[in-house]
Amino acid sequence: MGGKPARIIALTNGFHGRTLGALSATWKPAIRKPFEPLVPSIQFVRAGDPFALYEAFAETGVGHYGKGPVAAVIMELIQGEAGVKPLGADYVKQVRQMCDIHNALLIIDEVQTGIGRTGSWFAFQREDLSGGITPDIVTFAKGVAGGFPMGGMIAFGSKLSALFTPGSHGSTFAGNPLGAAAALATLSVIEQDGLVANAEERGRQLREGLMATGNPLYVSVRGRGLLDAVELSHPCAHAAMNWCLEHGLIVNAVRADALRFAPPLIVSEQDVDDALAILKAVPTDLPND
Repeated sequence: MGGKPARIIALTNGFHGRTLGALSATWKPAIRKPFEPLVPSIQFVRAGDPFALYEAFAETGVGHYGKGPVAAVIMELIQGEAGVKPLGADYVKQVRQMCDIHNALLIIDEVQTGIGRTGSWFAFQREDLSGGITPDIVTFAKGVAGGFPMGGMIAFGSKLSALFTPGSHGSTFAGNPLGAAAALATLSVIEQDGLVANAEERGRQLREGLMATGNPLYVSVRGRGLLDAVELSHPCAHAAMNWCLEHGLIVNAVRADALRFAPPLIVSEQDVDDALAILKAVPTDLPND
C-alpha cells in the first residue's frame, strides 16, 4: 500500500473513552481538541451510513493517491453519548461484511452496553442489535466489577488471541487480585440473581411506561434493556434533568433533546413505577437548554 500506515475507522458520534488511544477514536471535537495531537490514522465516517463506509474502504490504493489499508473498525452497537441510538442490525451486518472482504478487524466497544446492561450479557448477542454477527474483539469495563475499576478485552479466535502473550501488555493496576475477585463476585451475583433478565423486563417496563404517562414532553423512546432514552418535544433536557433531580430521580441530559436512563441492574418493578410517577409530572413548559 505504498508504505502508508494502516487506518482505523471510527464512527461519528462514537465515544470510546478519554485516555489517549480511546480518545483518538472518540468523535466529539470538543472532547478531543484540548488533547491534540492524538493518535494518527483514525478516520471518522458517518454512523449508520453504509455508503460512507464503502467509500472509506475504497480509499485504499497504491502510491501517492491511496490511503493505507483499513486495519480495524471500532464502534458501539448503541451509541450511548449520542443519545442511546442503536446503529441498526442491517448496518452492523454490512460492517462485518466489509471487514471480512478487506481482512480488517471488527472491534465492538461494550463498555456501556456489556455485562447485562442491554438485556443480554453483551449487546452483540442480541439479534436485533447485531444481526447475529460475531466481532473479532470486544472491549468491556464499568459493570464487570460492580464499580471497582476494571476493564478487559475478549479476542475471538485462537490466531487473534495468540497475539497477546503474557508480558506483552500491561499496566500498574491491571489484572490485580482485588479487581479479579470483585469481577468474579459481580458476575456471580448477576447470574445467580437473574439480573440480565431483570434488565430486559424492567427496561421494557420503563420504555412502555414512559409513553403511557401521557406527558406531551415525551415524543418517543429507544434503547434496549436498561440503557434507554426518551426523545423530548423541545430541547429542554438539562432543565428536565434538574427538575427530576430535585424530585428524587437521577437522569442524564445526554443531548439537548433527550434524557438517558441507565438504572442499576437490581432496579425493581416498584423502583421503575416510582420513577415513572416522577417522570409523568415533569412540566412541559421547561426552558430550552
